[in-house]
Amino acid sequence: MNAAPPAFAHRGDDLVAWSDAYAAGDHVSANDIHTAVARILQPLLPRYRHLRARHLFHLADPTADHFVQVQRGKNILTLAFGLTHHAVERSRAALFGPEGTSSPHAPRTIAMWSANIGPFSKSWPLPYRVDWPVLGHEGLALALLEIQAFVEDHVLPYLERHRDPEAIRATCLDPHPRSSFFLQAASTVAAVDHLMGRDLLGGSPAGEGR
Repeated sequence: MNAAPPAFAHRGDDLVAWSDAYAAGDHVSANDIHTAVARILQPLLPRYRHLRARHLFHLADPTADHFVQVQRGKNILTLAFGLTHHAVERSRAALFGPEGTSSPHAPRTIAMWSANIGPFSKSWPLPYRVDWPVLGHEGLALALLEIQAFVEDHVLPYLERHRDPEAIRATCLDPHPRSSFFLQAASTVAAVDHLMGRDLLGGSPAGEGR
């Protein structure tokens, strides 16, 4: 795992320092921000398709659809990432029936949002924040270094790990799950157990001990 770059050192509970660091330099437009972030993400996500209008990187393979999306609201840049695991979703549908219409451009099985990660997070604590109030060119340059490190050290391992249904189950059952989909955790656990041929909530495989 790569060490966090020195840029992260100023990140803490000093909101003024945090904001000022990314406001430095001449004003940068939202379009320039998204273009710059996409440029540094493309080499990290070489197999992903870039949907520019959605600021989304998408990889589809037989196991899962993978998503990394750049979001910006109230001038704060964040990353959302996750996956739709095909076998888990088929199992969920077998247990609970098909879902209504859902977007093909968003993960359905497990996901996380960088705004919910950092020194104040109970679900995913890190010693530094991973949201960026970018307003200036110097601030953008700083954020790009941090985004690259965050994707390499955390986003890509998260996506790779959760290609395994058992890892999805473990995340859902963690007291502080690294997932934004906490409301559907119970049905996800049930779907994985059904997929693996277990009684619900991790009992023995169906038929054993009977």
